[in-house]
Amino acid sequence: MEERASTEAKKLDEIQDALTKLIKSLKVGSVLSEDEYFKLLEYDIPVFFTIKTGAEGLMELVNKIDLAALIVSLREEQPNLKDKDTSS
Repeated sequence: MEERASTEAKKLDEIQDALTKLIKSLKVGSVLSEDEYFKLLEYDIPVFFTIKTGAEGLMELVNKIDLAALIVSLREEQPNLKDKDTSS
């Protein structure tokens, strides 16, 4: 009985470690594998954040992009890229 309890405790620790690692790696716009997605659902973890799939999720990310700010940022980076190309 103790051996079985020890084995189960070890499995639970492994699951916790895997889920902790996965959750810490998540950022807005993260892409999950199907296995990762179902693991999160299995343990009711999406209670703490929102998971979207397919076109709906992609559209939400695209709509959050501030295109005007992105254009300004890219234009500011452009001269820096030219300087790097000529110095090589």
